[in-house]
Amino acid sequence: MKPLILVCGALIACLCDRAMAIPQTFGNGLFGVQFNGKDFTHDFIALANWDGNQLPGDWIEEGGLEDMTMHRMRSVPLVFGVVPMSVRSVSDEGGRLEAIEVTYLDAGAFFGYRPGGDEAVAAARESIEARQRRFEEIYDRFDAEIRKNLREISSSDGRSASVGRTQFLRGRPLDFLSSGFALRYQAIANQALRLTIVREGDARNHYLEDQLVEMDRDERAAWFSAKVRREASGDVLISGVPVFRQGVRPYCAISTLGMVTHYLGLRISVEGLAAAAGFRNDGTAGGTKLLELYAASAQEAKIRSSRSGKFDFERAQRSLEAGFPVLVWRKYDPDRDALHTDFSKLYRGAAHATLPIVDDAERATWPGDEAPNHASVITGFNAERGEVIFVESWGEHTRGRRMRFEELEATSYMAFYYRL
Repeated sequence: MKPLILVCGALIACLCDRAMAIPQTFGNGLFGVQFNGKDFTHDFIALANWDGNQLPGDWIEEGGLEDMTMHRMRSVPLVFGVVPMSVRSVSDEGGRLEAIEVTYLDAGAFFGYRPGGDEAVAAARESIEARQRRFEEIYDRFDAEIRKNLREISSSDGRSASVGRTQFLRGRPLDFLSSGFALRYQAIANQALRLTIVREGDARNHYLEDQLVEMDRDERAAWFSAKVRREASGDVLISGVPVFRQGVRPYCAISTLGMVTHYLGLRISVEGLAAAAGFRNDGTAGGTKLLELYAASAQEAKIRSSRSGKFDFERAQRSLEAGFPVLVWRKYDPDRDALHTDFSKLYRGAAHATLPIVDDAERATWPGDEAPNHASVITGFNAERGEVIFVESWGEHTRGRRMRFEELEATSYMAFYYRL
């Protein structure tokens, strides 16, 4: 009898004594991830693979920081009885494998984004409720299968762990120990199912990077200021802010926060941040406790944060010069986005190019209060040119976009600043 493999939204029968040549896209077309027909459960907890920093499968670099690199699998395998949404590896600056992160189920990706506000959501209520029931069904089935396999391989029911300093972000995973590894499993009701594989000695009770935990304030100030570079063009840029792809998920404010907090040294996933904020399973970002999440994440990173009702260019310069990015909530317009994108490409080949002069006609093209909300990360500026340099949670191709500071000041409605 062919064993059944659990996949998001489907059951697949397969032959386990040979590699399958039937890649299957799953997740109702939302994720664009394929099943490679293989079971890598034991490969992912084989010390030889970790010691050799060589995992099986097809991996692509997803970015990272100066002291770490992340890779993502192009097609996913079976891992502890279930085919996940995504598999990512994390390596240190020397290439030493530090963790494998497996996301089996994530509410943001499952439900996707539904534009149109409350009226559109209300009109689609029946469809949303059906998907909510489907999510709960898949969640329960996946959770049972993963736990069963973790118990079998560890010969235990797992031990309770606690991760995090703040009540708001404290995680309660189960640690299953096997062959020198800690298999840290977290089931967050109505939100996510995730597994993080680390060497047993590397399982921590905090999110903050170890080397930052050990630094005093002056050492940390030097750490962040060392990430600032000043170029002959007048650009002042922060290096090392990762890009976490938002995909179809409706929380750019959470993805960009993940980018900033990862830079600040927090090793907490975007899915974990979304779960802590109470992401609502109806395809919108409504009802989330974003401000509480922003405050708690700064506290976890031992960083002070403050917010303002709009972006301030002079204040942002001081933050950026100290090595701290600025996170901005703003109004979004696709035509302005295209202009900023095209100009950034032009500027790379023609440094004398300039953005349009700010006059009444130019201001009339900026998005107003009725425009959609969006979040961006400011990673640099050029004071002489009056420009901010920013990145989006859409991929590496968005890095280095440029905008006149007057436009960002006029179209922002919240800005978050960080300092020691």
